[in-house]
Amino acid sequence: MTETSKPDAPPDDLPGHLLDGQPEQLDATLSSWCQREGLPSYRAAQIRQHLIDGRVLDPHEMTSLPESLRDQLAQHLLIPPFTATQLQRSSDGTIKFRFRLRDGLSIESVWIPSDDRGTLCVSSQVGCAAGCTFCATGTMKLSRNLQPNEIIGQWLAIH
Repeated sequence: MTETSKPDAPPDDLPGHLLDGQPEQLDATLSSWCQREGLPSYRAAQIRQHLIDGRVLDPHEMTSLPESLRDQLAQHLLIPPFTATQLQRSSDGTIKFRFRLRDGLSIESVWIPSDDRGTLCVSSQVGCAAGCTFCATGTMKLSRNLQPNEIIGQWLAIH
């Protein structure tokens, strides 16, 4: 799949990405999808365990699943939310991460260290009203809200 191509749409009763549905519906969505695909019911629990307990968003890293199932997930329910395009490190330890979303728009996440902790600023929108000058997202005009998988994906990519 190229960056500009769109994956096959999921059935009408499934979200475009597993993490974009209601959290309380995740198990039902997984069970329904596995049943529809003719998969054993335990596969739903395995996928959930990778997503929730293991914090693994990339199905290709879910090595307890067969490769064909990982490919199916990557094409239908766990489509990568973005690609990492740039990493910038500042002399004060701040790290900026630039991500290109599937629709071609870009966002940034920023890790800001301090003496005893750190702060991670993740984008929740393409464009931001906060206007932080250190972040490209803060300098862009608001275009759209991010989907849950795009927000969670930032944290997982940096974590």
